[in-house]
Amino acid sequence: QQGNAGSFIRPSGKLELNFGVSFLQALRSRYALVPTFNVADTQPLAKHSRRNLAEIEIEVPNVDALFQKELVLERLRIVAVGSRAEAPHAEDRAESKDEVDEKEVSHAYASDGSEQAGSIKTAIPNAKELDMSRSLLPDWQEVGKITREIPHLDTLLLHFNRLARLDTPPQQDGFLEIRHLGLDGNLISWAEVIVLSECLPNLERVELRRNNLKRFFPDGKNAFAIDSGDGGRRGQMQKLKSLHLQENVLHDWLDLVAALSDLTSLEQLVLSSNHFSTIPRPNDEDDRRFSGPIEIAIDHNPLNSWSDIDALAAWCCPAVSKASKADDYLVNSSLKSLHVHGKAETGPFSQDPRDVRAISIARIPSLQSINGSAIRASDRRDAEIWYLGYVAEQRLGEEERQTIHPRFEALSKVHNFTKEDSAKRAEVEETDTLKSKLIELKVYVTHSAPPRLAEAESKGTIKLLGTSALRSSMTKLAKACGVKSRDVKDVWASLSPGEEDGDDEVDRITTCLDSPSKELSWYGLSNGDYVFVIL
Repeated sequence: QQGNAGSFIRPSGKLELNFGVSFLQALRSRYALVPTFNVADTQPLAKHSRRNLAEIEIEVPNVDALFQKELVLERLRIVAVGSRAEAPHAEDRAESKDEVDEKEVSHAYASDGSEQAGSIKTAIPNAKELDMSRSLLPDWQEVGKITREIPHLDTLLLHFNRLARLDTPPQQDGFLEIRHLGLDGNLISWAEVIVLSECLPNLERVELRRNNLKRFFPDGKNAFAIDSGDGGRRGQMQKLKSLHLQENVLHDWLDLVAALSDLTSLEQLVLSSNHFSTIPRPNDEDDRRFSGPIEIAIDHNPLNSWSDIDALAAWCCPAVSKASKADDYLVNSSLKSLHVHGKAETGPFSQDPRDVRAISIARIPSLQSINGSAIRASDRRDAEIWYLGYVAEQRLGEEERQTIHPRFEALSKVHNFTKEDSAKRAEVEETDTLKSKLIELKVYVTHSAPPRLAEAESKGTIKLLGTSALRSSMTKLAKACGVKSRDVKDVWASLSPGEEDGDDEVDRITTCLDSPSKELSWYGLSNGDYVFVIL
């Protein structure tokens, strides 16, 4: 599966290689581990008290018969012979000397001829789910020999197997009824999945986690062959409802759309923990879209803008004309459920989860669920009203606001949020922040008092809180002048009278700031006033 990949095993007389066993041998190895209880072998028990009450052993009558009843192979509905399947803890099994180690499947039938076609069907005729994860199966042909003998097989899990590359589809009779296929960590390519789908006409769910998928079509060509001369491949996987692609390295959104837009029954697409950094908006003429109602998980991707989420919603609705409004994509979107959040330290999705939820609800009107939580009508109303205030507090220009928040105008009409309301919300926000209380002052250094602007040396501007005392501001003033606060002899201010011609020095009010405990605003300092530091 990987170029230049291989394994080196140092020769050793003690080395025992495991070449695997047949399916039935692995099955009996796993399900023949029946615990036995011999009352005669039990040791006399000490008297029990409150301290060792939990150590009391309870004897279950006829427990061996119960185990034998449950472990009748013909009764099994779920069969697990892979290493991924749960197994008893080592300490619970180590005491049995007669214990047979579980075997790994490498072929369908025993090589000595003791097993023939039909023996698997006789052993587990009622199985519906088969887990052969982390086994030694070499290729799909060997898998097909096993599955064709399980007539009611619905789920096939083959996680973390290294199957040979698939260029031609295996025999169809072994996969006709399979609806759920698990292929995590197999390093299988999307082209192989397309080939395999030819023998899986009823496939509804596919798991392709951790397959190191970078692109669906490395050569840039769509394997579905969108034109009609594709030999029938356009109809493949038309029953597929759920596709799990998390923990791959996918990064090209247009490549993904080209591969998956023909899956007309797709209802769930999981893209968590990939490398998507941007989602481009579809062109008006582009008819490659996700057609039906769909749930998409895009969490833990390096997306850095809410416009990416808007574009994601746009890919989930029919193509519209250029004359349509900018927010028509969002209104008509078939995106019903969304999972979106990112790394805690980066991006717009690192906000408070409640804010992320509210913004998502307001921006995408088609959503019915966000991050696994259902959206009620009251939730949507509250989120949209909060969102209007949130946008107003940003104090953006109309053109910029329309670009960043395309649904603001439509929501304003729905909730009767006027321009006056927007201005009032912005004003309230302005007066309620420490930033709004900062005043910008021009600092000058001089050696005489009262100071004169012509004789002073400019040291730039600084921002100070109007509510801060002169004593606490002295350090910052001295630092702006490049001296220590102990070197400052006095501080004077030149205040603007607030008139249009107040920039002339003769019109300004010069005063000495002689009370260190007074606040700067008490002296009447405001934006643009001069502060003279006397050295």
